[in-house]
Amino acid sequence: MKNITLSVDEDVLARVRRLAADRNSTVNALVREYLGNLAAHEDRATRARTRLSQLSNQTKGRIGKKTWSREDLHARYAIGPAARGSDAGNRAKPSRFRTRMPPSIPPAINPFL
Repeated sequence: MKNITLSVDEDVLARVRRLAADRNSTVNALVREYLGNLAAHEDRATRARTRLSQLSNQTKGRIGKKTWSREDLHARYAIGPAARGSDAGNRAKPSRFRTRMPPSIPPAINPFL
């Protein structure tokens, strides 16, 4: 294990010492735990991005022709008479845009679980 030297504001160090004492721990142990968790999180995120890229390259799905407009995506329907106000007959047209949800990724290959 390597030793490192840190510069910490006195007020921060005092609060962390109290926190460590409340947890029956030391400042050194808290810093070690934090850095270990940070490194592990980054490793998991890197593995997840790599696996997502692999799955993306393996998919047979392809992007088709754009069949929607910006207006379709942002169309809103009024809800109830109060929301419609005097424009009761001016509701947005139904959207042509239909979505298909992808099948669930089995837990065995889901990098996010």
